[in-house]
Amino acid sequence: MFRFLTLLLLVLAVAFPVNAQMSELRFMDVEAVTICPASLAQTSPPDFESESCRSASAEDIDPQGQLIWVR
Repeated sequence: MFRFLTLLLLVLAVAFPVNAQMSELRFMDVEAVTICPASLAQTSPPDFESESCRSASAEDIDPQGQLIWVR
């Protein structure tokens, strides 16, 4: 019984901080993000107003096979 309670306590200790982080994400505007292409040589964020960047929703972020910046 002691092992079960100890395990339960450990699981709860890990679960609560994760929930706290997720609640902060709810305040993000997921409907309006800007996506810009990136390269390995780039060390700072791009000008998000350039023509190579596009506006999208967070659901449209798909970096598979490419590097991107998202704001």
